[in-house]
Amino acid sequence: MANNNHIILEITSAEKEVTQDPFINYSLKVKKYLETKATEVKGVGIETLIKVFKSAGRDCSDIKYCAARINNFLEVFSDYKNFKTAVANNFEPSEECLAVAIIECKDHDIDEIEFEDVDQFYLETKDEFKNSIDIEI
Repeated sequence: MANNNHIILEITSAEKEVTQDPFINYSLKVKKYLETKATEVKGVGIETLIKVFKSAGRDCSDIKYCAARINNFLEVFSDYKNFKTAVANNFEPSEECLAVAIIECKDHDIDEIEFEDVDQFYLETKDEFKNSIDIEI
């Protein structure tokens, strides 16, 4: 009598290779950059900088411009120490903010990121995340 207590599995590879969305890695890099920037000025958190980044990205789809707007926001915020006053100011970055942003983007390896819509990034604030989940009990 033959013993049939083992199973033979045939394993084949998938015909299609699944490509990962590059914006997953881009988002992680941008988030790390924003976390670094959030430590520069007391009272500014990552959530605020995500909002500033997304606002800048809606105005211009250039990562260096977005970084320059972050620098400009932090500069204005540190002068006023008031979020509402900083937000009320015009955020067009100065040439100085743009020059610093170009260097920072290169240092954080985000200078090559190209995007058409800022919503391509996986960057959400807690409020945006809560609003995106609609659960009825």
